[in-house]
Amino acid sequence: RAGTALQPRALFQGAAAMIIVLFSVGLVLDTREGLPVRVPEKVHDILAVADDKPRNRKRCEGQDPATLTLSELCPLGDPTVSPSVLLWGDSHANMLANTLGTYVDEAQKGGAFAVANGCVPLLGVSRAIQDTDLDCAAFSHAVLQLIAEHPSLSTIVLAARWGLHATGLPVDVHAGPPRYLRNAQTTARNSADNQHIFTAAFRHTLATLESMDRRVIVLGPIPEASYDIPMALAKATWRNTDIRFSTSLAGFNQRQATFFALQREHNSSNIQWMALHQPLCNEVQCSFAKEGLPLYFDDNHLATNGVAHISGVFDNIKF
Repeated sequence: RAGTALQPRALFQGAAAMIIVLFSVGLVLDTREGLPVRVPEKVHDILAVADDKPRNRKRCEGQDPATLTLSELCPLGDPTVSPSVLLWGDSHANMLANTLGTYVDEAQKGGAFAVANGCVPLLGVSRAIQDTDLDCAAFSHAVLQLIAEHPSLSTIVLAARWGLHATGLPVDVHAGPPRYLRNAQTTARNSADNQHIFTAAFRHTLATLESMDRRVIVLGPIPEASYDIPMALAKATWRNTDIRFSTSLAGFNQRQATFFALQREHNSSNIQWMALHQPLCNEVQCSFAKEGLPLYFDDNHLATNGVAHISGVFDNIKF
């Protein structure tokens, strides 16, 4: 049976091919209709997005804080130009690095990026339960030392999955354990505690960077889903089910309330806030897909076409 059940095109290799196999099996278990002969072309195209991840993802993430140097960081834009822009963040920074690098190039600047997956780019905080061996607070301290040692790093760009870091909760609160923060004094026990720790760390980080006479650019949050967007869209497409892949703008604003309150609080001319969600949202909802293709490669990271969809926001960036 296994030899004749599924005949996908040679388009997919590695992870993408495995996704198709797992998807097909999942569909069969759900419908009990037997394995289809061929995966529809549109489904192939949708599932391709699930493998559309930054190719520098692992190489540029989570350098050892003890040995972090500017030369060790991945370049942002032209690697031959001395960096004056530093992108600092979690995997959302890595998601945006390639596109942001083109704007650094257009401004005739150089840049680098410091990325630690799962670590909010704020001083003095870590996750209460780390899912990596990296100490987030130590990494942030190392980045700050790097900034202090290199006055030429005049612009600091912060990017992160702000809603998760602020609330400490996944979009679907039943989908997994909380991801609360801790600092040197306390560990969050609930979302309210977490928001307090996040707010204090955010204020401290902005104040510290401003005291160092650095310009700060904060890349705002993007909408998140409670499910894997490419997989859900592929399944709906295969079944010819009409489902709207979006979330409400009201729900997005509620999840990001702590972040937006901080934005209103800090209106300094030396801080630029960029609303990455605006190209994805209208006055009612925020879309996860466009023209039948997902804009995300999972539940919260934009794929290449998703980043391209929001890239116009960067037209007003000031390095």
